[in-house]
Amino acid sequence: MLVRATKTIAQRNGNVSLLRRSMAKWTFNSSSMHDPTNEGKRKKWQAEDDMDIQRVTKYAIIHNLVKQQTITIENVVPWFLNAMPEAYFRQVDEATRLDHLRAIAALRDANVEMDMNLRTTLADGRRVLTFIRPCSRRGKLLSLLNDIPWDHNTTGHLPLSRVNTFVAEDDSMSLSMFTYG
Repeated sequence: MLVRATKTIAQRNGNVSLLRRSMAKWTFNSSSMHDPTNEGKRKKWQAEDDMDIQRVTKYAIIHNLVKQQTITIENVVPWFLNAMPEAYFRQVDEATRLDHLRAIAALRDANVEMDMNLRTTLADGRRVLTFIRPCSRRGKLLSLLNDIPWDHNTTGHLPLSRVNTFVAEDDSMSLSMFTYG
C-alpha cells in the first residue's frame, strides 16, 4: 500500500527548513500481494520448477502442522501435569511419561476420543502395554483384561509382573500399564 509521505526535515546552510517531498512508504500485508492486473500470470518471485513448487508446498504443510501441534502440546502439558496423580510421577519413568504425553497430545490434536493402546519395549527387555481410555468407570480394569494379548504358549513369553492404573484427577481419562518380564 503506497502512502504519500509528509514533511521531511532538511539541513541547509545551518538552517533547518521544512520541505515537501513525495516519499513512498510500503506496508506489507497479504492483500498487497494480489494484483488484479496480473490475474493468472506468474509472479517473477514465484518458483517455475515443479520440484521447487512441491518443496515449498511441503514446507508450508509441515509449518502448519508443527504450529498446530505446538499449540496442542502447550495446552496438554500443563493439563497433564495438573491432572495426573502424584503416584503416576513417582512410579512411571520420564521416558515413558513422555511417550504417554506424545500419545495424548496426538489424540487431542486429532480431536478424537482418549482411546489408545501403546506397546513399549524397555531397555532391559521388559514389555509394557499401556491402555489410555476416556473417563474412569467401574470395571474398567476388568474390561482391559479382555484386551490383553495372552501369548503364554509362544516362545519368548514374558509373565505379567506389574499392573499400574492411574486416573486423571479431572476424571477425563484413565491410564493402565501392564508390564511383562
